[in-house]
This record gives sequence, C-alpha cells and structure tokens, in this order.
Amino acid sequence: MYVSLEEHRPDYKKNISREEYKRLMGSIGPSALLFFEHLLAEVPTHWSPMTRGILKLKKRFTDVQIDLSCKRALHYRAFSYQQVKRICENELYKQNYDEMSPMVYSSEYEHELGLYDRLTN
Repeated sequence: MYVSLEEHRPDYKKNISREEYKRLMGSIGPSALLFFEHLLAEVPTHWSPMTRGILKLKKRFTDVQIDLSCKRALHYRAFSYQQVKRICENELYKQNYDEMSPMVYSSEYEHELGLYDRLTN
C-alpha cells in the first residue's frame, strides 16, 4: 500500500482548508471574501470547486477586476463561478451601480424583463 505525502502532491491535488481558501479570497479583496462567505452558505456542497475556479481567474484578470466582479455578483445574488467569470470576461464590473437595480423576486412568475438587458449591456 502506498501513501502519498501531502508535499509530494501537485498543487491542484493538494487538500486546501476552508481557512486557506478564505485567506486566498481575502487577498483578492473584501468583495471576494464576502462572496466566498456567501458561497459557503448558499452552495455548501460545491463551494470548493467554485472557489478554485475564481482563484484561477487570477491568471487572466487582475485582483481588482475579480473583486469588482464578485461585488456585482453579490449585488445580483449570482453565487456561482460561471457568473463571476462572465462578469470578468464581459467587463460588466465597469457598469455604474446607479444603473443597476437589485433583482426583485415576486411570489408569482413575473418580473421586469428589462433587468436582463441591463445585465448584458
């Protein structure tokens, strides 16, 4: 039987603690840290791969861009890696928050469809 030593594992296979992820997200910025805390609460079974994905965005985007994207995702309660990635790619973090209104959900199946236009423009 073979036992792998943690220090021999490649980086992508190392076990990272929740506290380490929290520290890494905090190093990006305060909105990224808050986004991480919401991930823990909203998607307790998938927060780890989503967090890894957000951290890998550092290869293509600056910490400021990622932090602003996390801030925008928080505003729209879009708690997923894919949403943060799309915000970064489409530079939606540059839009003024004055133009943004929070999503309002009703108990019925209707809401203002113009919100979708503002998300993508």
